[in-house]
Amino acid sequence: MSLRSSSMLAGALLAAACAHKPPTTPLASIEAATADARRELRSLIGEGERAARADAVVVQLQELLAKSASDGYAASRDLQAIDRNRDATAAQFQALQAAADAARLAQLHQGVALREELARLLTAEEWKKSADARRKLLELGISPQP
Repeated sequence: MSLRSSSMLAGALLAAACAHKPPTTPLASIEAATADARRELRSLIGEGERAARADAVVVQLQELLAKSASDGYAASRDLQAIDRNRDATAAQFQALQAAADAARLAQLHQGVALREELARLLTAEEWKKSADARRKLLELGISPQP
């Protein structure tokens, strides 16, 4: 292989490596799904008080999902810190797990309440048409935390 073709191959590989898109972060996924849901609801409902209230519910759901992701990272970090301690006790692990479970359960209840509020705001037809946008948000809410 000539020097010219080697340098062209190296350049092509470098360009391909630079073109690789980094993986989407959970928070970026939440923001994108929320923006889609808000856009979808605005197009379905239009303007007015009901649309503004539905939009506010979706924003609250975004905040809840972001907090849930943040809490999951914190729990993971705390678990790693305990695991690094050779003298860690089972009680320490159990306490961390109990706190994480309680937080997830509370967030689940909040999420269900927000879903119910949104269901009350939308007509049956709007609910049906917004299924894909709502599904994406729900999937983010139930995906495992790192």
